Amino acid sequence: MTPLPAWKSLSVTDLAKRLNVTRAALYKWRHAEKGIPAERAVEIEKLTGVNRALLRPDLWSIANSIPAELAVEIERLTGVHRARLRPDLWCSERDNV
Repeated sequence: MTPLPAWKSLSVTDLAKRLNVTRAALYKWRHAEKGIPAERAVEIEKLTGVNRALLRPDLWSIANSIPAELAVEIERLTGVHRARLRPDLWCSERDNV
């Protein structure tokens, strides 16, 4: 896998191709209770530069270092629920800001 330059973003189709999975698989990961498989989080980190702890904070600690406002923005942009990023602030995906 060749990492992308920091300035280049990937479409869902491009990411699926680079990971050798279908777009449906990416959708399934995003909406699964456990989220992205751990080994795929590492691959996505290598490809995109997105820290694996943001993709699977249940496996890798981010030590609650993300400001609450940023967690909300990350949720808006990626669909990763703020409770996964800051479980100390939000205890479930049903909580509201």
